[in-house]
Amino acid sequence: MNARLAARCVTLWAPSKTFNTAGLTFACAVITDPAVRERFTSAARGLMPDTNVLGMVATEAAWREGEPWRQQLLEVLRDNLDLLESYVARWEGVSMSRPEATYLAWLDVRQAGLGDSPQQALIDECDVALSDGADFGWPGFVRLNYGTTRRQLEQALLQMDERLATQER
Repeated sequence: MNARLAARCVTLWAPSKTFNTAGLTFACAVITDPAVRERFTSAARGLMPDTNVLGMVATEAAWREGEPWRQQLLEVLRDNLDLLESYVARWEGVSMSRPEATYLAWLDVRQAGLGDSPQQALIDECDVALSDGADFGWPGFVRLNYGTTRRQLEQALLQMDERLATQER
């Protein structure tokens, strides 16, 4: 990255999603330019909680000791995503692009015959509640969180499969 661009960058990260520490409200900001750092600090005054010592300790422990657990998590997420893709492949009118760096899959259900409110149709017909894409500016899409237990994911997919499947298992 060139120096001029780097001076204007603010890099934010937190362990909250990977290590399930959101309630500890700890995040980091890397801001190399002192003027940008001051602007950031001023703009964020009152928005950020004071430093959470428990959050700092948990973050340090997660980053220092949590890599084996993180690798297992990634394996579970990959397996869950593979399972999801195998179901979507046989659902007529449903497609998705394989997500990267997330556990949220966007299903395009515009051609699935679920009507004007696909999210509500999935609740009513499959007893599965997914996030409505319209809430995110993507009407006709639903968001499925596959960062859950294999059992819960399989149950939801089976229930959707009864309504959407067009191919033999």
